[in-house]
Amino acid sequence: MKKTLNLIMLTCLVVGTTASLAEAAGTIAGTPISNTATVNYNVDGIDLEKDSDTVTFNVAELLDVTLVSRDGSNVPVKPGESKAMLTYELTNTGNYQEGFTLTVDNTDTTDDFDPETPTTIYFDANDNDTYDDGTDTLYDGSNLPALAADESIHLFVFNDIPDTPADTELGISNLQADAQTGTGPEGTAYANAGYNGSVVAVVGTSGASANADGTYQVSRVDVTIDKTGVVIEDGLTGTGTEPVPGATIEYTITVEVVGGTAAGLVITDPIPAATTYVADSMELNGSPLTDDPSDDEGTLAEPTTDNFEIQVDLGDVVGGAAPGTTNTITFEVTIK
Repeated sequence: MKKTLNLIMLTCLVVGTTASLAEAAGTIAGTPISNTATVNYNVDGIDLEKDSDTVTFNVAELLDVTLVSRDGSNVPVKPGESKAMLTYELTNTGNYQEGFTLTVDNTDTTDDFDPETPTTIYFDANDNDTYDDGTDTLYDGSNLPALAADESIHLFVFNDIPDTPADTELGISNLQADAQTGTGPEGTAYANAGYNGSVVAVVGTSGASANADGTYQVSRVDVTIDKTGVVIEDGLTGTGTEPVPGATIEYTITVEVVGGTAAGLVITDPIPAATTYVADSMELNGSPLTDDPSDDEGTLAEPTTDNFEIQVDLGDVVGGAAPGTTNTITFEVTIK
C-alpha cells in the first residue's frame, strides 16, 4: 500500500557564522561553523516547529607552504665570487598565520660544484621585492616573522663561489622552509597546536615543508668596456682643444673579452644632446665603417628617443687568456 505523507515537512536551516574571506587554503582557522536542523509539521491544523541541537565545529588549522625561486634562470657568477645572491619567494598557503624555519643545503650530487658555506639568508624587511644592503634583515635561525594566511615574503640567499669551476659549470643551492608547528605526511594532526592552541593543526598536501633550487652558472668570460673623449678641433683655430660650439669631439670605446666567447656582442652609444654626429666617422680598429648596416658592422640608428645612436655589431667575440681580445671603436660629433 502506498503511503502519502502530507502532514510533515522536514527542512534544514543553517544558523551561525562562517568565514567571510576564503584564503588560499579556505576558511580561516578557528572560524566556528554552526548548524541547526528544524522540523516543521502540522497537527490538527496547527503549524508546529522544533529545532535540533546546534552542532558546532571550529575550523582546524591547515599547515601548507610553497617556496619558489624568483631568478627565472641560472644566475651567472665568476669563479671566486663572494656573496653571490639567489632570490626566493615563500608563501604561507595554510589558513592561519604560521612561522617557518629555513635551512640551506649545498650538497646536491647532480651539479658540477658545491657553492661554499657558510651561507647567509636575508629576508625582505621593507617589502620592496629587492635586496637592500643594510636594510634587509639577516636571518638568525628564528627571527623570520610569522606569515598570515596567503602572505608571501622574499628571501635572499648568499653563497661564495669556489675558484675551481670551469666555464658553464653549475652549482645548486637548495633552500627549505618547514612550518614551525610541525611537518609530516599529509593528514598528520597536531592536537591543540593550531589557532592559539584551541584547534587541531593538520598537515596539508605540501607536508608543511617546501624547498626550491637556485642554480649558479659559472662564466669565465669577462667583458669590459671603457670610453674616453677628446676635442680634436675647436672650430676656431683648428688646433684648439676647448669644447666650444663648433668643436669636434672624438670618442674612443674599447671593449675587451677575456676567457671565452661573448656571443652577439653589440656596442651602442647614443649621440649626446647638443651635438651632431659626423657622418661616416665611425672606425673599428682603425678601419672606416659606414653608417649603413648593410655595408659593415657599423650603423647609425634612430632609437625611440630624440637622438640617434651608433651601433657596432661584433657578433661572437672569442677571448683567450688576458689580455684577451680587444676591439676599439671611434666616432666623432660636433658641438652645436
